[in-house]
Amino acid sequence: MIAMGADAQAAEAAAGSRKKAPGTVIPMCPLRPEDYCSQCQAYATGPQDCGLVYMVLHDPDLREMYKDQLARYREAGRQWNQSRRAAGKAAALDVTEGQDA
Repeated sequence: MIAMGADAQAAEAAAGSRKKAPGTVIPMCPLRPEDYCSQCQAYATGPQDCGLVYMVLHDPDLREMYKDQLARYREAGRQWNQSRRAAGKAAALDVTEGQDA
């Protein structure tokens, strides 16, 4: 058996705690909405114990930058969803027109 240092043991324990049972919710990062939490901080099990989230949400300047970035992200998502809906409606119209013939 290979001897492990305290840091390696702590990292292995943290990695084991991130393995979830089927059906268990895995927290998403509030700073990067498309990523799971703990991808940038190996020890974090969720936003509640992430130092980066704490720092951003408790610093007024960083929080303002975060709010601006989140607003842009949400607007881009809305625009993408609207274009998908429009494409879906156009495809549905094409299908119904083909059925009349």
